[in-house]
Amino acid sequence: MAASTFDSREAYHRLREGGMDEPAANAVVEILSPFVTQDILQAELAKSQLRIISFVAALNVGVATIAVAVAALVT
Repeated sequence: MAASTFDSREAYHRLREGGMDEPAANAVVEILSPFVTQDILQAELAKSQLRIISFVAALNVGVATIAVAVAALVT
C-alpha cells in the first residue's frame, strides 16, 4: 500500500475545534506532517486493537476462574 500523508488541514480544524489556539494548532500540524502517514496510523491502530483483545481475553479468563471458584464453594 502506498503511504499517503494525513490531511493536515483536517487535523488543524479538529485541533481548533478541540480548543487549541491557532499558533499551537499550526505548530502541531507542522511538526507532525512529515511523519504521519496512513500506514503508520493503521499500524498503531492494529497494535491498539491487539492490546484490547489481549486485555479482554485475560479478563474473561479471570471471570471464568472466579466462576469456577464460586461454583466449587457452592457445591
